[in-house]
Order: sequence, then structure tokens, then C-alpha cells
Amino acid sequence: ILQSLKACLTRSPAAIVPALPMAEQKAALPPPPPPRALPPAATSTITMEMNLDSRAATTVPAAGPQIILTDPSTYNNATSVTVYDDKGQDVALTYYFQKSATDTWNVFITANGVPVTGTAAAPLPSSTLVFPATGGAPSSPVGPVSIDIPPTTNAAGALTRAITGVQLDMDGARQYGAPFGVTNLSQDGYAPGQVTGISIEANGIIMARYSNGQNQPAGQIELATFRNAQGLQPMGGNNWAATMAA
Repeated sequence: ILQSLKACLTRSPAAIVPALPMAEQKAALPPPPPPRALPPAATSTITMEMNLDSRAATTVPAAGPQIILTDPSTYNNATSVTVYDDKGQDVALTYYFQKSATDTWNVFITANGVPVTGTAAAPLPSSTLVFPATGGAPSSPVGPVSIDIPPTTNAAGALTRAITGVQLDMDGARQYGAPFGVTNLSQDGYAPGQVTGISIEANGIIMARYSNGQNQPAGQIELATFRNAQGLQPMGGNNWAATMAA
């Protein structure tokens, strides 16, 4: 892939450098190839948009722990997302939504089955959503909630590292008289990746594609448009120079 990129940069007609003086054009070099490996990035932000059914009954247990994660009757809905520590190790976060009163929902979170807040025997809410009577955007909390994800053991048996200060944004939550549904649940972390391909955008930006689903700019080819391509001066090696006739 990297050899193909180098060939593309040195042989493509797009590798014209009309902005340089003639003496400098021969010294113009293509940008370097993209890095073969992309290091991991720990999750720092989680964004959630969803509807919590305003018609639902409250599900807080009459006695005992505030929620029993193995008992679906103690919460109304649940959803999950994968986040990443600074090694790029995956951590499964599960969100449990429990209606505790009219327009009020507790949000419990586990990381690989371990409560983020409280203990295994007595989990506590990581946040509580309070909606206006109309069911629109939450009146509380205002802005993102900071959560600290503890070290856990993931599905592969690896010990994951703590992920601290993650900003959980639930401003997109709503509470209308419609079934529970998640319309967006995204996060900004990723595992390490290897380059799998490259593409060149219309503006000349070279985009590297990685096995972890990320796309990263790796350089930019200088592009030019000429009214008369026949007026370009051949320089050899499929390189051309601008002239007054072009």
C-alpha cells in the first residue's frame, strides 16, 4: 500500500507544482507516506441521544438495593457501548435506565459488569435525568457528567486500565410518550490500527484508512487547474510545469 502511495504521488498528473519557480520544481518532493500503525486513543467523550418512554411505570425496588442488575423488573431499559482505555483495550459499558418518579430517571452504568458507581452489592446511579413536564431536553443535569471508569477484566480476560474524567453528554435525551429508542450512542476512543488503504480527496488531501475504522489525513498533494492543458511543459517522469500558454 505504501509503495502504491509513493508511486501515485510521483507519477500522477496531479503531482504538478506550478506554484514553484522553475529552478525549484525539480526539487519538489511528494509528502511522506502515512504511518503504518495508528496508536490507540482512550475514550474521553460519550454522546447519547434517546427517548425514554414517559408512559413507563416506576421500577425502584420497595426494599433492598436501589437496583438489582440481574433483575429486569428493577429497571426499565438498558443499552450498551464499547469504550477504550489508553492501551486500546475494549471496555463494555452498559447503561440501565430506571424510572424513579414522574419525569425522573436514574442512570446506572457498569463497566464489564462492574458498577461504575457504588458496589456490586449496592450499585448507585452515575447520574439522574430530570425532564420538564413537556418531555423535552433534560433540566438536570446541565451539560456533560464526568464519570470515572474503574479497571475491570474484559471479555478476553485482560485487565483494563482506568479511564478517568469521561464526559457523558445526555443532552440529547428526551422523554416522550413513545417506546424506548436510542438514536445515537457514540464515543471518541479507538483501538490501535494498521493502515489498510489510502485515498486522495478532490482537494488533494491524502486520507489513510486503518483497520480500526479510523481515517486520518496523511498529507496533501498540491493541485492546479489549467485552462489549456496542452500548454504545459513536459519535465519528464510524467511531471509537467506551468507556462504562460497553459
